[in-house]
Amino acid sequence: MQFTTTSRSAPVINYQGFQYTSKQEYKISSEWRCRARPCATSLSLCRDNKSIILEPDVHICTPNSQKMVVVEEAVICMKQRTMEETLPIPQIYSQEIIKIRVGNPTMDTGTFFPLLNSIDSSLYRKRAQ
Repeated sequence: MQFTTTSRSAPVINYQGFQYTSKQEYKISSEWRCRARPCATSLSLCRDNKSIILEPDVHICTPNSQKMVVVEEAVICMKQRTMEETLPIPQIYSQEIIKIRVGNPTMDTGTFFPLLNSIDSSLYRKRAQ
């Protein structure tokens, strides 16, 4: 179980190849819903989001590929670095691409990874915040 964020900084759980967004908060648990909207499968976690109370049912959607999860994590890391560091954004982008290529040598980053000109505006917006 891994926690990431959406493009709007909402929390997302990556669990068994599927992504879940927060649905409801209760006193002792929290309910997470599958991010693919036709699918209504949910996951129940303890209030501290560390242990699973209720496993998800069968999904009607297809699972996310591990490559897409890696790409989302890299984009989140880029956004975090743009807020904390003063390096130029193209340099941060290229460093993160290199990290992914070193960490996942079999992954074709050219096919899955967004180009700089498609995400640079969101990175500049994060830096301006």
